[in-house]
Amino acid sequence: MKKRKLFIIVAAAMAIIFCCILIAVTKNESNYCDTVTYNGKTYELLEYNADILTYSYKSNEYLEIDEIHPAPNEKWDAVYFNGDIFIEESQVKKATGYYSDDNNYNWFAVIESDVGEIKKPLSVTQEELKYLYNMENMKRQKTIVFDDIKHFASIVKESKDGFIFALTTIVHCDNSWYWKTEVMTDDDREYVIPLPETICKKLFDVMK
Repeated sequence: MKKRKLFIIVAAAMAIIFCCILIAVTKNESNYCDTVTYNGKTYELLEYNADILTYSYKSNEYLEIDEIHPAPNEKWDAVYFNGDIFIEESQVKKATGYYSDDNNYNWFAVIESDVGEIKKPLSVTQEELKYLYNMENMKRQKTIVFDDIKHFASIVKESKDGFIFALTTIVHCDNSWYWKTEVMTDDDREYVIPLPETICKKLFDVMK
């Protein structure tokens, strides 16, 4: 009887300790996505506008995963960790404002061709930007298969300080250009959203 009581007490104690460890680990993991500590300083995650582009650190250097690396920048004290940029906590608000402002970016069209990639500056008006940033909310009607695609391309924006770049994939088919949503139908077709006619014309001009 005493042994059984002792076993129950030990098992209960171990369960409590395990739960405490699990809670602590879960808490650290959830916080670790938002902040990192490097050389005794706290850095917060740099967040970007929620739009159709994918934002990344613009660097050609290979950076190991699960390791924090300095990310040189003239304005910000920044580090890189697992695909994300973190800014020193006292600077993150200003940095977020800077990278949220489209006036701080240059735009490009990058089109795949038989002779390699063609990259040229792309002028984007405020009206076109409004359309681009709303495409994710537009009704999805047109679908394509891979064989419908004549060319792949990207609309790219690069921050003027050379620190951040963002891109989204577009495709040329049916004599027009479309945003590639990556959303598939049940019969393995992909939804695409048409780009504004003005941007389509600019993309065809890049190909000339």
